[in-house]
Amino acid sequence: MIAGGPTEIIAHFAGHMRLLDTVVLHREVYDGEPGRLPAPAPGTPHREAAPNFDLDEMPSRPYPAALPPPDALRFGHDVLMPAGPVMPAKLAPGSVPVGVPRTAAPAGGGGGSAGRAEADRDVTPDQELIQVLQINELHDNDLLLMVEGTGVEHLHRLDPGFVDPIVALDRMLAEARGGVPADLVAHGTGTGDWIAFVQGRDAHLAAGGMPRDGVDDGSADLQGLTVDGVRQPAGTALPTVSSPAPTPEAAPRNGLLDPGLAATTGANQSFNVAGILDNHTQHHALFVGGDAFTTQAIVQINVLASDVDITVGGRSGILDLVTGGDLTRNAARFTQADTDPGVVTHLSAGARTEVDVIAGDFYDVKSITQINRLFDNDVVVQGTFSTFYTAVAGANTQVNLFSLEELGSRYDLIVVRGDYHTVNMVHQTNVLLNDSIVKAYTGRADTIGQTIVTGDNVLENVASVDQYGSTAFKTLSADQHAALSGLEANHLDPALAALLPQAESSTLHVLYVAGDFFNINAITQTNIVANVDTAIQHLPDPGTATGPTGAATQSTQTVTTGANHLANVAAISTVGTTTAAQFVGGEHYDDAILVQANYVSHSARVTIGDTQSLASEVAAFTGLHDIALPETGTQDLLGPAFHGGGSSLTHDLLHGMMA
Repeated sequence: MIAGGPTEIIAHFAGHMRLLDTVVLHREVYDGEPGRLPAPAPGTPHREAAPNFDLDEMPSRPYPAALPPPDALRFGHDVLMPAGPVMPAKLAPGSVPVGVPRTAAPAGGGGGSAGRAEADRDVTPDQELIQVLQINELHDNDLLLMVEGTGVEHLHRLDPGFVDPIVALDRMLAEARGGVPADLVAHGTGTGDWIAFVQGRDAHLAAGGMPRDGVDDGSADLQGLTVDGVRQPAGTALPTVSSPAPTPEAAPRNGLLDPGLAATTGANQSFNVAGILDNHTQHHALFVGGDAFTTQAIVQINVLASDVDITVGGRSGILDLVTGGDLTRNAARFTQADTDPGVVTHLSAGARTEVDVIAGDFYDVKSITQINRLFDNDVVVQGTFSTFYTAVAGANTQVNLFSLEELGSRYDLIVVRGDYHTVNMVHQTNVLLNDSIVKAYTGRADTIGQTIVTGDNVLENVASVDQYGSTAFKTLSADQHAALSGLEANHLDPALAALLPQAESSTLHVLYVAGDFFNINAITQTNIVANVDTAIQHLPDPGTATGPTGAATQSTQTVTTGANHLANVAAISTVGTTTAAQFVGGEHYDDAILVQANYVSHSARVTIGDTQSLASEVAAFTGLHDIALPETGTQDLLGPAFHGGGSSLTHDLLHGMMA
């Protein structure tokens, strides 16, 4: 490995697909008994897997992703998002040890093998450009009709089979992008895009530009937990995400005595979970000849457009309608913990030094991008006399999960002759288009209840940025600045030795960077869900309230087009300078940014009654007919829009949308 050369890392690898020789395979034959492959003789050695070959000419090596077992993905528990900062087991707040065992976590960078002694230091100046891209896209557009040619699939003003939902989602995404300050937008997901973003933003600050287009955020004011723009009391734990709605299960039913209809076209789940533990290039002292830039940022945006039209009627004993109850929540935590330097002793001028020299810039860049796109646009028509008919057209689940733990090289001193750039940034976006038309009618006299759920959607973002180490920089004098050049020739000037803490051993390990130093950790998470549904149910009157055995029947009717759950969870934990020996020759720019926004547009139209017209309309879609139609009144229930004072009859999904 060449010192100073960027190392491309293969960060996502599933493995080889092959058949093991020890597996007994069965096959069907047309003549004779079924054949069977002979089992290997006892003591036969297993055949080794084929060796891995480099697929390109660029220096590459695999990165072992530390993924938890499947059962560890338990939302609503500490396994998903601990209340405290994410740190390795032996890296306790307030006391960062000099050496962390290399077996504490899978290691990129300098690598490491199990059982490696803690005293066996790894000081190879590995540079890292780690890019992780996880994308799920699912199209689940179901069409379930009882009678063809009724045009039920075109009841929506949005045509779910064409581009209408995509156009609406584009508008919603544009609304989400409009809430992000221009100087926080990285145009791309690659490591090069993030480096260009940091260079441009820091150059703007150095030229006299204020953070966030002239707005001074006040870094100290953001320490702690903030939920939807409201600071929480000190010590409040970071909330976990809500527990997902249970997946509908087809419970055994006796359709003769318990008839009914159940349709699930919503209840989709879309989750992104990512974590970065960055203890790469751990160091005790830092000297920066140029400027030092530190940026901590969390951007969280939820966009929900819900437009529902419900028409219901019949002899229902209990009518339960849920058109609201949606939850949009953003929770973000910033923590800064200075490490305990203890009793600091100083090096003598004659200390032995080992210096790794980087002639240009040094890059330590990690980028995780997770995207879920889910299109669940369903048309379901149901009708029955004496069975229980369940249709599940939704209840899809998409999950992206990645954990990046980097415990790399450790130095006593890092010297940067240029500028020092540190960025820890989380971008989280949820977009849900929930557009539903429901027509439900029951003519049965034994109906216990009708339940229609178009609300109860959950959009939430949870993020934390936890930083350990010194944040304050002391001024580097002109003489000390001039003495830095001697380290390039393995010479430690007494003026510098007097500023340094005691070395871990008799040798002072130094990383000398002639250019700029880039330490970037970025997580970008996006969930996009289009749930455009049409559900029609017809439960006609059989003319009797008893089954074939003479027992009384009890019928039910349920429609769920809402209950979608979108969640992003991210955590970044970093370790900086572990003592107070941190010096800068130029200026120090420290910026902490938090953006939290919920954009909600809600429209609900509910019509109860008008049994004669509803029954005949629904019967045309299902092909079933009632024996008798009850006479009931008609009333219109119009739910007000959430924001903007607009009428609930608006046909603009984003009407009245505001933060």
